[in-house]
Amino acid sequence: GKFDEAEGCYDRVLAETVLSPVDRLRLLHKLGGIRQRRGNTQAAHDSFEGALKLLDRVDDIEEHLHVYNELAAFHLFRGELSQSATFANRGLEILGSIAANLSKEAHAYHSLNFHSAAGNILLRQFEYQRAPKEFLHGLELAEKIRSLSNAARILNNLGIAYHQANR
Repeated sequence: GKFDEAEGCYDRVLAETVLSPVDRLRLLHKLGGIRQRRGNTQAAHDSFEGALKLLDRVDDIEEHLHVYNELAAFHLFRGELSQSATFANRGLEILGSIAANLSKEAHAYHSLNFHSAAGNILLRQFEYQRAPKEFLHGLELAEKIRSLSNAARILNNLGIAYHQANR
């Protein structure tokens, strides 16, 4: 992709524009993803941390969930399993406390992401007996929202967990 151009655009908008906290949070969250894909993990970390610091000023709980999901994935990618688990668990806690405030599809989408992250964390911790539970929960949610791509990804990870557990 044209990540370098996208990063430049995000940097310019962040530097030159007066933004609401939610808009700044969204831009930092997206910028972190671009920087991670470009291999600049420190800059990605800085962007994600900037987004995290804005959460207190943003009421939209889905924005919180997006940031926690990105941070769980980012730390998983870096092999920082305890930090990844912290953000995945925080997302699941929020989902448990606000279920009635989200559409069923949004709740399933976010739950799917956090359960998948939890399963991947358990795989990397060699918890081959526990990981399938998270993946199966995520698979159920992927099927609920009819996401074949997520279902395929989860089935792949579930296969790895079963193989490692000799099941």
